[in-house]
Amino acid sequence: MEETSEHEQVKAHRKVIEPLWTNPLVEALADELPIASEHNVLVAEARCGYLPIELRKHVIDGGRVVALDDQRPMLDAARSRAEQALSEDIFFDVESAHSISYADGVFDTALCFEGMVTPRQMHRIVEELARVTVEGGSIAAVLPLSSSFSAFYDLLDETLRRHDLDDRLGRIDDVRQTLASPPQMIDVADQLGLDALSMDRLSWTVGFQRGRAFLNSPLVRETFFPHWIGPVPSHEREMVLSSLGEAIDTYWADRDFRTEIEAGALFARATR
Repeated sequence: MEETSEHEQVKAHRKVIEPLWTNPLVEALADELPIASEHNVLVAEARCGYLPIELRKHVIDGGRVVALDDQRPMLDAARSRAEQALSEDIFFDVESAHSISYADGVFDTALCFEGMVTPRQMHRIVEELARVTVEGGSIAAVLPLSSSFSAFYDLLDETLRRHDLDDRLGRIDDVRQTLASPPQMIDVADQLGLDALSMDRLSWTVGFQRGRAFLNSPLVRETFFPHWIGPVPSHEREMVLSSLGEAIDTYWADRDFRTEIEAGALFARATR
């Protein structure tokens, strides 16, 4: 059962999350990624390998790319993908971005585009990225912003009222404030003593055919979903989620539920 679950996770990432999240980011930030040909580059939360393989195209003349992920099936898929793409000098390690085994100051550039939703998660991961980056080296961190899927919060508010869960309404704002915003991302860089170079805000539209497709999307499930359901009592969740899906289908009728996802991209320089 566990193997099937892991296989489905890899499949969902390649089929859904990469097209809706990773690919748009790499395309939008292609000219800003701080990569030089001779650099040693670390990619944390590498997932199925799209980002390290893209970065490898820019790293030559003795440089290398190290890709980390704590899910072995993801890295197995990434390794196989790199072999098919004839991408050499990419080294894959099964490691958590929260606790990297490499020594201090060994990478010229460290990036993380996945696996972070809250400022707290960002702090833990970027702190490790900064530790393993040389002084003056580049760090790039990308998070989905709390302003993503903005229509969802109104739908959740309406659904909670419909089911007499008004006492939970105040927690919706609490949830939004625990998720990342550009000022919070800058604050994390300041707390870690990094030299924040730029903060980009990116936005693009995604579409879902039905309410259930939105709520069950691997992209939504991997980012905000665990936080969104926090205000809902566990014994009420199935009812509330069903009602949310029905509300989307009612309001958008025969149209796709189209909504924006927003991302914050922080570029910083490591200091000692």
